[in-house]
Amino acid sequence: MKNRRQTTQRIRPLIAARKIPNKYCVIISRNADTHTVLLTDGDFVSGGLHRLSHVRPGKLFTANALLFATKAGVIMVDKLDETQNDVVALQP
Repeated sequence: MKNRRQTTQRIRPLIAARKIPNKYCVIISRNADTHTVLLTDGDFVSGGLHRLSHVRPGKLFTANALLFATKAGVIMVDKLDETQNDVVALQP
């Protein structure tokens, strides 16, 4: 049986920060940050998101792998590298 918190939370897309273990970047639909990486359907090898999106490389968080619900798609290597380089560049 799920507890109340599990049933009321939204499922949010994210991307793994490969160069920083166990850290993830949130993916948002609105460009609400000064530095985001645009993510379009053309950036996916397979799958994708339902709308134009933005990765926030400056906003990292840690998450337990048990919280991941599903895999939305596979991002092309060049877009993944661009995101990962921005993650590293924005770290203090």
